[in-house]
Amino acid sequence: MNTRVRKKLIQVARGRAHLMSFQNLIYEAELGLNLENTHEKSLLADVIDEISEKEYKEGRPC
Repeated sequence: MNTRVRKKLIQVARGRAHLMSFQNLIYEAELGLNLENTHEKSLLADVIDEISEKEYKEGRPC
């Protein structure tokens, strides 16, 4: 799991950061992805899906 992305998403969810666009998430988590590239856009979706599924299995947020 990409811990940098997870930490940024937690900051946003807790209100410690402003709402974040996918482009800003890519920049701040230093992913180096290009959203204009379909394959790289899919990679970002995979990272977010993986985090979401793990958090759900862990019973978060609750």
